[in-house]
Amino acid sequence: MSINVPQSVATVLDQADCSGAVSEEFISAVERQYGLAFHSEYRAFLSRYGAALLSGFELHGLLPSAIEGEPPYWTDIRALLGKQSLNGLPSGLVPISDDGGDFKFYLSCAAGPGLGTVLVYGPGADGKPVSHSFFEFVERAARGSISELIPAS
Repeated sequence: MSINVPQSVATVLDQADCSGAVSEEFISAVERQYGLAFHSEYRAFLSRYGAALLSGFELHGLLPSAIEGEPPYWTDIRALLGKQSLNGLPSGLVPISDDGGDFKFYLSCAAGPGLGTVLVYGPGADGKPVSHSFFEFVERAARGSISELIPAS
């Protein structure tokens, strides 16, 4: 099932610096490699934008290739997914952003009632929901500072 990016989110992302569209085959291969099933909104983001740098925050994604000898410009989630089990995080979480400090934002791709919810992990905020969906997270982060999304402890 394909999902469209809402116009309000597309307006934000179309102004961002994006890595570029990722093929459905590549997305599916990454899902198989890590035993994940990306939420439909995140899948739509990956297939249209790949990864994005916006004013004040980054959206981690997938990069089909890197330029030899160049430092990465965007964060590829594959570099982060392998480290999660070492940090004791629950399975089914996909790292999508951070505040540049101690707080990391994850999209729940685990089956169940929290599917599609964005959670924050950091001091005093481990696993607290910050938005009901990936698209809501993008809209809210773009309206203000990503740090405003971190609940008070």
